[in-house]
Amino acid sequence: MNEDKLIKIDFEVSSGYPAGKKIYYKCTVCGDVIFSLPEHFAECSCQNITVDRAGGRLSVEKKDCLEVYKKR
Repeated sequence: MNEDKLIKIDFEVSSGYPAGKKIYYKCTVCGDVIFSLPEHFAECSCQNITVDRAGGRLSVEKKDCLEVYKKR
């Protein structure tokens, strides 16, 4: 994913994590960018962010190390 095409968006953890066809999560620990709706399962290299689409779950170990972006 070309990060030049991503725009950082603000969100409140208490309101839930945004997800959608143009939404991506970035781990600030390892720098990996993960699609919010992967075909099956996805996680960043350090396993801080895990997305299980089949189970409808997003797990974030270090919530302050997650950024959310929208594709232009």
